[in-house]
Amino acid sequence: MKHLPVSGMPGSGNTASFGAGYSWRHQLCEFSCQYHTVALDLRGCGDSDAPSQLDEYTLEKLLYDIRDTIDELGHTRCILVGHDWGGMLAWHFALERPDMVQRLIIMNAPHPAAWLDAVLRHPKQLLRSGHACFFQLPLLPEIALSLDDFKLLRNMLCGARLGISNKARRLTEAQLDGYLYRLSQPGGLTPPLNYFRAFLSDTLYKHEAIGVTTMLIWGEDDSILVEGTSGGICPYIRGPVAVHTIPNCSHWVQEDRPETVNKLIWDFLLDMDVSLPILPQEGSESVGTEAKVLNSGPAGNHI
Repeated sequence: MKHLPVSGMPGSGNTASFGAGYSWRHQLCEFSCQYHTVALDLRGCGDSDAPSQLDEYTLEKLLYDIRDTIDELGHTRCILVGHDWGGMLAWHFALERPDMVQRLIIMNAPHPAAWLDAVLRHPKQLLRSGHACFFQLPLLPEIALSLDDFKLLRNMLCGARLGISNKARRLTEAQLDGYLYRLSQPGGLTPPLNYFRAFLSDTLYKHEAIGVTTMLIWGEDDSILVEGTSGGICPYIRGPVAVHTIPNCSHWVQEDRPETVNKLIWDFLLDMDVSLPILPQEGSESVGTEAKVLNSGPAGNHI
């Protein structure tokens, strides 16, 4: 297996697995009291192995990394949590290995087939996904992203339109530099970009339905993905599902509103999210099926 650094804290025998290390710091602290809680730097990210070859980032190999990590930690299954690309991987892992996923929690990452439907039906999402096409080009994306001291990436994480909405939770300059450190090293941008390059040529758009009990959390002010992709998961989930939309919250939901996110996770894990409704399909009645979650405390990333 590839070397995948794991950040985590000891807990009970229950396992909660998050992806993308530092962005899950609020959840690591919150859930380690009852769960063996870990956050992974997937290959190409942070201190993990970062091969430059495109064929090292196939869906098969990325899912193998997750499976192998669960095995190496001494568990047979976990509560799998993912955001953005980590969420896309989590969807696929639940499709491929439902026996290893006790519950699935996704944040601002639509079911792959729902995302494809949104791209085909909503021009707004197609426009927002233009970067994925640009990233297919060799070298030019690496050059563009590194210009002006990585200004595009800084704006993505901290800018007024794309960055964390919650002023109290915005990244400090030191935290931002920490995010950018590995990316700023020679060749550091190529491995993360290979996720886009490999996924668009891989079996990304699976239409199979998820049978695992699932919760989707969506930051309403996401400037990268349109909200319609969240409600569109219904046809692709067979089991119980809860969908929560958090207003005044950016794409970086677990960092933007950690108190709200943590409460939703606790309610879901403790079965306090009682109805776990199957959302109606488009065009049918939707009263009472979607939980609009208000900010419940002080103002409150990514794979």
